[in-house]
Amino acid sequence: MSRLFRSPHSFCLLLLALAIAALSSACSGDASNPPVPVVGDTAAKNPNSSFTGPHAELIGGLWEDGDEWVRAALEDEVVSESEWQEAQDRLVACAASQGIKVFGFGPMGGHYVDWGDWEDAPYETKDPILQECTVTSGYFALEIALNATVRLPGGESEAAAMAECLVRSGVAPEGFSESDYLAELDLTQGVGLAMANQDSRVLQCLDHPTTAFRQ
Repeated sequence: MSRLFRSPHSFCLLLLALAIAALSSACSGDASNPPVPVVGDTAAKNPNSSFTGPHAELIGGLWEDGDEWVRAALEDEVVSESEWQEAQDRLVACAASQGIKVFGFGPMGGHYVDWGDWEDAPYETKDPILQECTVTSGYFALEIALNATVRLPGGESEAAAMAECLVRSGVAPEGFSESDYLAELDLTQGVGLAMANQDSRVLQCLDHPTTAFRQ
Protein backbone atom coordinates (compact mmCIF):
# COMPACT_ATOMS: atom_id res chain seq x y z
CA MET A 1 0.00 0.00 0.00
CA SER A 2 1.36 3.44 -0.77
CA ARG A 3 0.36 7.03 -0.18
CA LEU A 4 0.51 9.31 -3.17
CA PHE A 5 2.51 12.52 -3.23
CA ARG A 6 0.83 15.21 -1.14
CA SER A 7 -1.09 17.65 -3.32
CA PRO A 8 -0.23 15.86 -6.60
CA HIS A 9 -2.95 17.90 -8.27
CA SER A 10 -1.13 21.15 -7.52
CA PHE A 11 2.22 19.92 -8.68
CA CYS A 12 0.91 18.36 -11.88
CA LEU A 13 -0.98 21.54 -12.61
CA LEU A 14 2.31 23.41 -12.54
CA LEU A 15 3.77 20.89 -14.97
CA LEU A 16 0.74 21.39 -17.18
CA ALA A 17 1.39 25.13 -17.24
CA LEU A 18 4.95 24.43 -18.29
CA ALA A 19 3.72 21.98 -20.92
CA ILE A 20 1.50 24.59 -22.56
CA ALA A 21 4.54 26.82 -22.99
CA ALA A 22 7.01 24.11 -23.96
CA LEU A 23 4.58 21.85 -25.85
CA SER A 24 5.75 18.83 -23.90
CA SER A 25 5.58 17.56 -20.33
CA ALA A 26 5.46 14.63 -18.01
CA CYS A 27 4.24 14.17 -14.48
CA SER A 28 6.11 11.24 -13.02
CA GLY A 29 7.30 9.94 -9.69
CA ASP A 30 5.51 8.03 -6.95
CA ALA A 31 2.07 9.19 -7.98
CA SER A 32 -0.56 7.79 -10.25
CA ASN A 33 -0.63 10.62 -12.73
CA PRO A 34 -0.07 9.90 -16.43
CA PRO A 35 1.91 12.18 -18.76
CA VAL A 36 0.23 15.57 -19.01
CA PRO A 37 -1.48 16.03 -22.38
CA VAL A 38 -0.31 18.84 -24.58
CA VAL A 39 -2.85 21.61 -24.94
CA GLY A 40 -2.76 23.03 -28.44
CA ASP A 41 -4.75 25.62 -30.38
CA THR A 42 -8.21 25.02 -28.96
CA ALA A 43 -10.04 27.09 -31.53
CA ALA A 44 -8.42 25.19 -34.39
CA LYS A 45 -8.86 21.73 -32.84
CA ASN A 46 -12.37 22.29 -31.57
CA PRO A 47 -14.01 24.92 -33.82
CA ASN A 48 -17.50 24.18 -32.49
CA SER A 49 -16.47 24.86 -28.90
CA SER A 50 -18.13 27.64 -27.00
CA PHE A 51 -15.46 27.69 -24.29
CA THR A 52 -14.98 31.30 -23.29
CA GLY A 53 -13.99 31.13 -19.61
CA PRO A 54 -10.59 31.99 -18.13
CA HIS A 55 -9.45 28.38 -18.64
CA ALA A 56 -10.90 27.98 -22.14
CA GLU A 57 -7.63 26.81 -23.69
CA LEU A 58 -6.90 24.25 -21.00
CA ILE A 59 -10.49 22.95 -20.89
CA GLY A 60 -10.56 22.83 -24.67
CA GLY A 61 -7.41 20.75 -24.79
CA LEU A 62 -8.74 18.28 -22.23
CA TRP A 63 -12.06 18.18 -24.11
CA GLU A 64 -10.27 17.42 -27.38
CA ASP A 65 -8.34 14.52 -25.85
CA GLY A 66 -11.32 13.18 -23.89
CA ASP A 67 -13.94 10.56 -24.63
CA GLU A 68 -17.68 11.17 -24.76
CA TRP A 69 -18.06 11.17 -20.98
CA VAL A 70 -15.19 13.62 -20.41
CA ARG A 71 -16.51 15.94 -23.12
CA ALA A 72 -19.98 15.97 -21.58
CA ALA A 73 -18.53 16.70 -18.14
CA LEU A 74 -16.37 19.58 -19.39
CA GLU A 75 -18.88 21.14 -21.77
CA ASP A 76 -19.95 23.78 -19.22
CA GLU A 77 -16.31 24.42 -18.13
CA VAL A 78 -17.24 23.45 -14.57
CA VAL A 79 -16.58 20.17 -12.76
CA SER A 80 -19.61 19.54 -10.57
CA GLU A 81 -19.54 17.56 -7.34
CA SER A 82 -21.45 14.71 -8.96
CA GLU A 83 -19.11 14.65 -11.99
CA TRP A 84 -16.06 14.57 -9.73
CA GLN A 85 -17.57 11.72 -7.72
CA GLU A 86 -18.36 9.79 -10.89
CA ALA A 87 -14.78 10.25 -12.11
CA GLN A 88 -13.54 8.75 -8.85
CA ASP A 89 -16.00 5.86 -9.13
CA ARG A 90 -14.88 5.18 -12.69
CA LEU A 91 -11.23 5.12 -11.64
CA VAL A 92 -12.01 2.77 -8.75
CA ALA A 93 -13.89 0.39 -11.07
CA CYS A 94 -11.15 0.39 -13.71
CA ALA A 95 -8.41 -0.22 -11.15
CA ALA A 96 -10.43 -2.97 -9.48
CA SER A 97 -10.74 -4.77 -12.81
CA GLN A 98 -6.92 -5.02 -12.73
CA GLY A 99 -6.80 -6.17 -9.11
CA ILE A 100 -5.77 -2.76 -7.74
CA LYS A 101 -7.67 -0.95 -4.98
CA VAL A 102 -7.87 2.85 -5.12
CA PHE A 103 -9.43 4.60 -2.13
CA GLY A 104 -9.29 7.54 0.26
CA PHE A 105 -9.61 10.36 -2.29
CA GLY A 106 -8.78 13.89 -1.26
CA PRO A 107 -11.30 16.63 -2.08
CA MET A 108 -9.16 17.96 -4.91
CA GLY A 109 -7.34 14.78 -5.90
CA GLY A 110 -4.76 12.36 -4.60
CA HIS A 111 -5.63 8.95 -3.18
CA TYR A 112 -4.29 5.77 -1.63
CA VAL A 113 -3.39 2.66 -3.60
CA ASP A 114 -3.38 -0.96 -2.47
CA TRP A 115 -1.56 -2.83 -5.24
CA GLY A 116 -2.88 -6.23 -4.14
CA ASP A 117 -1.18 -9.01 -6.11
CA TRP A 118 0.88 -6.35 -7.89
CA GLU A 119 2.57 -5.26 -4.66
CA ASP A 120 5.89 -6.95 -5.37
CA ALA A 121 5.91 -6.14 -9.09
CA PRO A 122 8.41 -3.54 -10.35
CA TYR A 123 6.99 -0.03 -10.28
CA GLU A 124 7.62 0.39 -14.01
CA THR A 125 5.41 -2.65 -14.57
CA LYS A 126 2.46 -1.85 -12.34
CA ASP A 127 2.31 1.94 -12.56
CA PRO A 128 1.37 2.10 -16.28
CA ILE A 129 -1.65 -0.09 -15.53
CA LEU A 130 -3.00 2.42 -13.02
CA GLN A 131 -1.99 5.35 -15.23
CA GLU A 132 -4.06 3.95 -18.07
CA CYS A 133 -7.08 3.68 -15.77
CA THR A 134 -6.51 7.25 -14.61
CA VAL A 135 -6.76 8.44 -18.20
CA THR A 136 -9.48 6.14 -19.58
CA SER A 137 -11.75 6.72 -16.59
CA GLY A 138 -11.68 10.48 -17.19
CA TYR A 139 -10.33 11.04 -13.68
CA PHE A 140 -7.13 12.72 -14.85
CA ALA A 141 -8.88 15.22 -17.11
CA LEU A 142 -11.40 16.21 -14.44
CA GLU A 143 -8.73 16.46 -11.75
CA ILE A 144 -6.76 18.94 -13.86
CA ALA A 145 -9.87 20.93 -14.79
CA LEU A 146 -11.16 21.02 -11.21
CA ASN A 147 -7.89 22.24 -9.77
CA ALA A 148 -7.41 24.86 -12.46
CA THR A 149 -10.84 26.37 -11.95
CA VAL A 150 -10.63 26.30 -8.14
CA ARG A 151 -6.98 27.21 -7.56
CA LEU A 152 -6.63 29.73 -10.39
CA PRO A 153 -10.19 31.00 -10.84
CA GLY A 154 -9.19 33.99 -12.94
CA GLY A 155 -7.01 31.99 -15.30
CA GLU A 156 -3.84 33.28 -13.65
CA SER A 157 -0.43 31.94 -14.62
CA GLU A 158 0.48 29.12 -12.24
CA ALA A 159 4.14 30.13 -12.05
CA ALA A 160 3.38 33.84 -11.60
CA ALA A 161 0.78 33.13 -8.90
CA MET A 162 3.20 30.81 -7.10
CA ALA A 163 6.04 33.36 -7.25
CA GLU A 164 3.82 36.07 -5.77
CA CYS A 165 2.53 33.73 -3.06
CA LEU A 166 6.04 32.64 -2.07
CA VAL A 167 7.02 36.30 -1.67
CA ARG A 168 3.91 36.98 0.45
CA SER A 169 4.70 33.95 2.61
CA GLY A 170 8.28 35.04 3.24
CA VAL A 171 9.77 31.94 1.60
CA ALA A 172 11.12 33.99 -1.31
CA PRO A 173 12.58 37.52 -1.24
CA GLU A 174 10.98 40.61 -2.73
CA GLY A 175 11.48 40.69 -6.47
CA PHE A 176 11.27 36.92 -6.81
CA SER A 177 9.61 36.50 -10.20
CA GLU A 178 7.86 33.97 -12.38
CA SER A 179 11.11 33.29 -14.23
CA ASP A 180 12.93 32.84 -10.91
CA TYR A 181 10.35 30.27 -9.87
CA LEU A 182 10.65 28.36 -13.13
CA ALA A 183 14.45 28.43 -12.82
CA GLU A 184 14.20 27.14 -9.26
CA LEU A 185 12.03 24.26 -10.42
CA ASP A 186 14.50 23.44 -13.17
CA LEU A 187 17.45 23.49 -10.78
CA THR A 188 15.70 21.17 -8.34
CA GLN A 189 14.44 18.81 -11.05
CA GLY A 190 10.80 19.57 -10.37
CA VAL A 191 10.93 19.45 -6.59
CA GLY A 192 10.42 23.17 -6.18
CA LEU A 193 11.58 25.82 -3.74
CA ALA A 194 11.84 24.37 -0.21
CA MET A 195 9.69 21.39 -1.22
CA ALA A 196 12.45 18.95 -0.23
CA ASN A 197 11.89 20.03 3.37
CA GLN A 198 8.10 20.03 2.99
CA ASP A 199 7.93 23.68 4.02
CA SER A 200 4.31 24.17 5.05
CA ARG A 201 4.23 27.64 3.51
CA VAL A 202 5.13 26.25 0.11
CA LEU A 203 2.42 23.62 0.44
CA GLN A 204 -0.11 26.31 1.35
CA CYS A 205 0.87 28.24 -1.76
CA LEU A 206 0.56 25.10 -3.90
CA ASP A 207 -2.96 24.52 -2.59
CA HIS A 208 -4.10 28.18 -2.70
CA PRO A 209 -1.66 30.18 -4.85
CA THR A 210 -3.88 33.24 -5.33
CA THR A 211 -5.29 33.57 -1.81
CA ALA A 212 -2.75 32.20 0.69
CA PHE A 213 -0.97 34.69 2.97
CA ARG A 214 -3.21 37.61 2.07
CA GLN A 215 -4.31 39.76 4.99
